[in-house]
Amino acid sequence: MILSQIASIYDPLGFAVPVLLKAKILMRLVISRSESKDGGIKWDDPLDISMVKEWKMFFKELYELERLTFRRSLIPSNVVGKPSLILFSDGSMQAYGACAYVRWQTGEHEFESHLIAARNKIAPMKQMSIPRLRESILKEFTWKFEAIYHIVDSSIIRSQIQKESHGFNTFVAVRIAEIQIKTDPKEWWWVDSTQNIADMTSRPCKPEKMEENLTGKMDPSFNFTN
Repeated sequence: MILSQIASIYDPLGFAVPVLLKAKILMRLVISRSESKDGGIKWDDPLDISMVKEWKMFFKELYELERLTFRRSLIPSNVVGKPSLILFSDGSMQAYGACAYVRWQTGEHEFESHLIAARNKIAPMKQMSIPRLRESILKEFTWKFEAIYHIVDSSIIRSQIQKESHGFNTFVAVRIAEIQIKTDPKEWWWVDSTQNIADMTSRPCKPEKMEENLTGKMDPSFNFTN
């Protein structure tokens, strides 16, 4: 019943991934219990009371998504020049993810940003490449981006991307090499963790916390460094 409900959720652009992440984490917990050495729970076994409570709370929160609205158009009426593509990424012990925004200049010192898409996966992670999200966007859109920014809140990761990949162990080197092949290391920037919106893709989030980050004017205090 749970799996059927989750499979019925249609979110191709990933606008609801901060909320749906909780379902992924809970589902993994159910599966891990079914695979436990002592036999665990079987396919037709009822869940224990504590797990049922968690799932009921999740499905109740889903109704709150009905209050959220998304703009169909990603282009403001008063744009100046070409847009910029900004991709945030973040990871935690629970999951890792990325979200992509298009940023338009709408005035001399004013910018407006709109969420294009978001993706996340729970840990332990299979290889998920942030550059692939970028490639998908560049392929689907006819816009010519003035600049592309990849933003992380880890100075260590940003530093690794600036170095030659052969200096790392195999696991890290393969991923660094893919990033360096598909992106320009100069496109990677650092931002304080308090301003990394991708944090919402790597940790479960309630619907009411999402709305302010979907669209609107970019905070003038937002600052990232190379």
